[in-house]
Amino acid sequence: MLVRPAAAAMNISANGVSDWAGAVLHGRSLEIENQRLRALAISAENYTQDVDRLQSEIDELRRLNGWQQAPGHEKIPADVIGYFSQVNRLTLDVGANRGVRAGMPVATFEGLVGRIETVDGLTSQVLLISSPAAEARISAIVERQAPNPPAAGLLKGEGPNSLVLELADPTATVEPGDLVTTSGFSDQIPRGIAIGKVVQVESDPVFGKLTATVFPRVALGQIREVLVIK
Repeated sequence: MLVRPAAAAMNISANGVSDWAGAVLHGRSLEIENQRLRALAISAENYTQDVDRLQSEIDELRRLNGWQQAPGHEKIPADVIGYFSQVNRLTLDVGANRGVRAGMPVATFEGLVGRIETVDGLTSQVLLISSPAAEARISAIVERQAPNPPAAGLLKGEGPNSLVLELADPTATVEPGDLVTTSGFSDQIPRGIAIGKVVQVESDPVFGKLTATVFPRVALGQIREVLVIK
């Protein structure tokens, strides 16, 4: 009887401390759970955006890569076994043994890489579109929405991140963001292989010149696999 009131008071106090500590711990766990849920919500949003972006890229690649179905063109898969940025060349692990010949275009599923320059029995050398050499130049067109017709020109390299398209018609309508593809005017290079997008247009009315700076679609220094179009 003597100790019961004190014991009861201590028990109430202990329960209060326990309840307070429980509330603190529970509150902390709720905060952690809320943080986790917020992180999951952000991840889900980013995932949805990534899915939409990748689907858009897939749709665009499907549209751009109609050349894959072009009759009469076989695709030879090859691995890049050497990259020489100073001379704008790649070495592939396929050669005459697979029917590879000089002049054949080389591409990835993203776009044009270059053309076969030399071939031996088991390997071949690719001259990249980034090369300023005259033999690296190719015919290309700027794809335009109707009613604007495509604008044709000659493409030359100015380094891994810059190409220059010299347009044949100085009055052609060309704008930043326009897609540049192969023209198909060559017997070896099919039409419609993506090359890059226009980032700048310069007009020189005095000399009657229209040039477009093109950012290449393919990161040339990061290529691991390619297709030789036979």
